[in-house]
Amino acid sequence: MYPDDPARSLEILNRWPQEKSAPYLMARAGEYEKTARLSLAMADYRACLHLPRARDQQLTGVRPLLGLSRIAMMAGRQADAYKLAKKAMEKSPRDPEALFAMVSLTRLTKGQQGLKKFRRDYEDKYGWCTELSVALGDDALMSGFPHRAYGCFMHASRKNPDDVSIKLRMAQALLSDNRISSAAELALSISRQLPAAWMGVLLCDLIEGRDSRIDVDMDQQQLDKAMRPWIDAVRVSPHEKLKQTMAANAPALMHVFPWLSAYLAA
Repeated sequence: MYPDDPARSLEILNRWPQEKSAPYLMARAGEYEKTARLSLAMADYRACLHLPRARDQQLTGVRPLLGLSRIAMMAGRQADAYKLAKKAMEKSPRDPEALFAMVSLTRLTKGQQGLKKFRRDYEDKYGWCTELSVALGDDALMSGFPHRAYGCFMHASRKNPDDVSIKLRMAQALLSDNRISSAAELALSISRQLPAAWMGVLLCDLIEGRDSRIDVDMDQQQLDKAMRPWIDAVRVSPHEKLKQTMAANAPALMHVFPWLSAYLAA
C-alpha cells in the first residue's frame, strides 16, 4: 500500500475480489478512515467484528473496535467512543493502543479524578504493567503536562531499564518541559541504540541556536517519522517561549524537513 496516498491504496484494494478476510477489511477500513469516508470505514470495521474470531482477537476484535471508537470520537460521540475503547481494552488489557485510548477518553469524559479511579481499578483487576504507565505518560504529555508525563515514564523505565523506547519518551517529556539540556543529554545517551533519538539532539540544538553535525543512516521517510514526535512534544508544551523559539528557528531545518513550517502552522 501507499502510506502517503490513501486514495491510490483504495484504488488497488477495490480492484481485488471483494473478499471478507479480516486483513483485507481492516486495510480497506483504514484507508477509508484516512480519506474521511467514515461510513464506509465503519461498515468494514463492523464486518470484521462479525467474522469468526481469530486466535489473538486483534483483527476481529481489538483493532476494529478501536477504529469504531476513533470514528465515534470524530463525530463528537465521546460516550460511545469510551464504551468501544473499553470493550477493546477488555479483550486485550495490555494492548498499548487500547490502553492509550482508554486513558485519554477517561480523562476527557470523567476528568482527572475519573482517570485516577481508572488507574486504581485497572491495577486492582490486572495488576500494574509497563503499558499502563506509558499510556498515562503519553496522555499527560499530549495534554500539556510534561512533568507528570516524565514521572510516568520514569516509573516505567525503572521497571524496564533496558527499554530505550521509554527513555526516548522521557527525553521528549524533558524537552516539552523546557529542560532542553537534560533532554539533549538523554537523547544523545541512547542515540546509538535508537537512531530516532538523534532527531531530539538536532531539535535541541536548533532551539538553543547551536550548529548540529549529525550523520544518521535513515531515509527521508524514516527521518520524518522520527522527527514528528519531537516537534509534537514542543507543540503541546506549556512553555510558550519554547514554542516561539522553535518556530523562529525552524527555517534552518527546512532543507531537510520542507513540511515543517506548514506543520507548525497547522
